[in-house]
Amino acid sequence: MNEDNLLTNMDEEALLQFINNNPGVLEQYLKNQRKVWFYFFNNYQELIPNCFWPVATQQLTSMLPTLALCLLLNCLAFFKVNRFLMNILNIISGLGLVYYHFQELGLLLCLFAVFLYLVVFYTLTAHKSIVLCIAYLTMLITCELLLLDPEVMHQKRALLTLIFMKILSIAFDFESLIKVPSMISQLAYVFHPASIQYGPWISYSQFDEMLHTSRYDIKYFVSIIYGLVLSIVLSVFAFCIADNFLGDLANHWFLEYFVALAFRTGHYSACITSSFYLVAAGIKPPHNELLYPVTYPMAVEVPRSLVDVVTNWNLPMHVWLKNSVFHGLNFQLSAVLLSLGFYTYIEFNFRIQLASHMDACVLSRKCPRDCKHRFKWNHFITILTNIGFVMLAIFHLIYLGMPFTGDEISFSGYNMAHTLERWGTLRYSSHLVAVFTLLLFFSYPPLLYGYLTLLILT
Repeated sequence: MNEDNLLTNMDEEALLQFINNNPGVLEQYLKNQRKVWFYFFNNYQELIPNCFWPVATQQLTSMLPTLALCLLLNCLAFFKVNRFLMNILNIISGLGLVYYHFQELGLLLCLFAVFLYLVVFYTLTAHKSIVLCIAYLTMLITCELLLLDPEVMHQKRALLTLIFMKILSIAFDFESLIKVPSMISQLAYVFHPASIQYGPWISYSQFDEMLHTSRYDIKYFVSIIYGLVLSIVLSVFAFCIADNFLGDLANHWFLEYFVALAFRTGHYSACITSSFYLVAAGIKPPHNELLYPVTYPMAVEVPRSLVDVVTNWNLPMHVWLKNSVFHGLNFQLSAVLLSLGFYTYIEFNFRIQLASHMDACVLSRKCPRDCKHRFKWNHFITILTNIGFVMLAIFHLIYLGMPFTGDEISFSGYNMAHTLERWGTLRYSSHLVAVFTLLLFFSYPPLLYGYLTLLILT
């Protein structure tokens, strides 16, 4: 037994006596406890029964009802079941999942949102989309401020947002058409079980295609198993590995990185889950991918630019959010998204100007092979510059992820004071860097080269 395990297993009296006789051992033990690798390998036997197994079991139990319904719907599509019956099954199974995951209140809120849609869509002759937008914003604000407890609303906000997105998508797509899908078909789209819990948003045409196609090949089953395992692994990493390292990191920046990483990994797990739900229900992923593309974690964790972060965080939602955004009155989420949008705008335009002055492939997006820049992607200066922007993007992500601490407050949503306090611990450094970059954007080229040198050196 080594000295570290010896200290761990001693009773209090023996421990005090051992420390008095061996003063240097305690100092070395405390140093070891700050090492991530030591913490993991010294405590994995406790993490497996106390965290790994419970989290994996809970994740699997949560996914099985939805997965079973998706498999059933794909099977019915294979046997060409009547379209009307398929729509009815979609509605019933979707409402059942809402009740299972969000209880009675979630079900009532969804039904009220749909009732509001039907009243507006089938009574008004013009401006239906605008009226629905105003009605749903009013409903969100009323629920947040007057009707619901903050903790309850925080748990139901994602469900309501997804329902609103689907309903507004129908309203925008079919407002100008004379012949629209039947009410039953629209409700089946809104409550489709594959996307009712975690999303993602899919268009009505994608939903309609799923009802007419089915898949039973090797890739279909491999995709489901792969998505199931990957979702569980990411959940375990988020709640057990990243979370358990937080208290054992001495460096403040590493601490904040793992705080944000735990949140992001939880998001990846939910996205992967929603992806293989859609595959199980019959949607066909791209030919070179196993899952329907919802998120690309590596493009977020090691981004070429913040544009990649915005795009790859949630691909289907990004398509919809180009036109409409619903975040309620959650200051934390709104502040992070607004900051990210501000950063992305600055970086995108700054790199256009920088690429022009340097005549190099340093744009936010990769240049085509036949671009006219003098210094291509493999030139030394280009590589260093792009690496500098990657590091800068990671710095911004650590900072923006700080408010998502995952403590007890998270169940009711974080307020403005919490968000500003967390950013204040790092003296709002990320926002200051963004403002400084904006000033450089409006300055003279020599300052751009100076900033580039600073970027490479850091």
